[in-house]
Amino acid sequence: MKKIYLLSLAILCACVANAAGVINIYAKKTSITSQLNLYAWTNSGELLNTWPGTKFSETVTVDGVEYWKMAVNTGSNDTWNLIFNNSNGQTVDMKGPSIDTYYEVKKGGNKGLTATTVANMNPNATGYYLYGNEINNWTLDSSYEFQKTSTDKVYTLSNVKVCGFFKVGNSDWSASFGPMDSNAALAANTPITLTNDGSSKNLYTDGTYIATFTLDMTGSSPVLSFTGSKSNSEVYLKGEVNNWSDNANWQFESHGAGVYTLEKAFQASQGQFKITANSYWYGLPADSEPATLQYGTTTLGDGKNMVLPTGTFASKMSFYVKEDGTTSISVEEGVLIEGIFLRGTINNWNAEEAYKFTEVSENVYELRDIRLQGFFKIADAQWAKHNYGSTDGANIKVGFNNYVTNSGDSKNFTLNGTYQCSLIKLDISGNSPILTIIGEATTSGIFVATDALGNNNEEWEFIDNGSGYYTLENNLQDSEFNINVNGKFYGLPTNADSILPFDEVIELVEGGKKMAIEEETAIGTFELTIADNGSVSIMACEGEYDENSAITEVNADLNAPTVYYNLQGVKVANPTNGIFIKKQGNTTLKVVL
Repeated sequence: MKKIYLLSLAILCACVANAAGVINIYAKKTSITSQLNLYAWTNSGELLNTWPGTKFSETVTVDGVEYWKMAVNTGSNDTWNLIFNNSNGQTVDMKGPSIDTYYEVKKGGNKGLTATTVANMNPNATGYYLYGNEINNWTLDSSYEFQKTSTDKVYTLSNVKVCGFFKVGNSDWSASFGPMDSNAALAANTPITLTNDGSSKNLYTDGTYIATFTLDMTGSSPVLSFTGSKSNSEVYLKGEVNNWSDNANWQFESHGAGVYTLEKAFQASQGQFKITANSYWYGLPADSEPATLQYGTTTLGDGKNMVLPTGTFASKMSFYVKEDGTTSISVEEGVLIEGIFLRGTINNWNAEEAYKFTEVSENVYELRDIRLQGFFKIADAQWAKHNYGSTDGANIKVGFNNYVTNSGDSKNFTLNGTYQCSLIKLDISGNSPILTIIGEATTSGIFVATDALGNNNEEWEFIDNGSGYYTLENNLQDSEFNINVNGKFYGLPTNADSILPFDEVIELVEGGKKMAIEEETAIGTFELTIADNGSVSIMACEGEYDENSAITEVNADLNAPTVYYNLQGVKVANPTNGIFIKKQGNTTLKVVL
């Protein structure tokens, strides 16, 4: 009776406390060899205390076992996180429970401590865990323990990061659920039947996921499935190039099964570096620091800083984490291309000879007679020594000296339209680099293209508003069309509906099929966006439908007299060198002359 009374009292207290947003955390005292702290925060980033956390001080005895006890005030947050830590290290980040929970904290794990729930003290605990080489170093981890659901023998594990190799087991591995003959891929939303055998193999996904797993034990064999979305990896190149920080520009892409790649030019001159994975640092063993990383495949470990062979650069790095946790890196050497180039959406960000600057005097470079629009930077072929951009992403002012920055974190340049540039000059001879562009505004070179209108009818040319945003105000109906972007034709993906909806942003593809609109409707305004990665999207806004065909209306407009107005609405007899409003028949549009 005493045990039943204590448990009932504990549950009653938990209900009262939890209703007030207070969760009691218990840590088994006999497992802890040094002072233990608890650090907590919410999913939104609100700190519930400060690092290294709050020391456990209160002790209680439950069923003859001593526990440290701490009340955590989570407020109105039901999604929070915790870490146990002491002089031995810390646990991995753990999802905070929604009820009072009992833990056993011991030495071990890839961060120094592991924490598991005490199953007989937690009504939702199952004793089944997800183990993995990258998620918890194949050790017991309560944040990866499956929980009971309302359906008997169906368990769930919610919102956990999964990567590398993994399988399901209980606390002593007497149950070990995995594929039998070889490692197997587990695809999202695709259940897989596993076997309970000590020699079963491991599972892997096709990338890093934030996942919710379901373990179904109702049948003769366990069935595992998951839902979720892909997440960024926790593998980075860190070094002098990025101030040894977690920098998204140097983050590896996760492909699953312990494979990560970084396709980015990295020069030997950019200095020392290491690879980090899940907060662990990997380098080369060497008698002196730094060690030279050769091209090809090399085993890594807890070693020295690395550098590439002098005068070379890597074009691709592949980082591997094996099932036993050993790591290696494969490095591909790139071909050094000399010079400084204008690189942007105008040339798919390539280093092309037509956009190469000429050094006219020491540290002064010029590029002449270039048509320019969209996003761009000025850089060498490796994005290394020279990488000139904006500090804030603001437009470059044509006809003025613009102070720019040389940094891998610099922003892209943009213009306030399309320009025919007689001169683009980069002067890096002084303390601050200066970019000067001399040129005249010109038309965008982007058209609505139909069989009747042609591919580059000036009446159907977009206005370049800068920053990759283009507009066209004209009435189109009863026509299929593509978008001609400087001679490349964009349309809908082949599997998409041919009807273009109104007021919805639709991404286009080069070489895609023609678009159409609903019968007895018209497009009045086109809005086109070309992003800094070159992707093209369009939004059509509904115009006024006329029973006359679009082509008839266009032909009538072409025969009507043309009147020009400046941007203040004043009629201009002979407009030159500027932006004007052109009205011809029922058609009004903005033009650059």
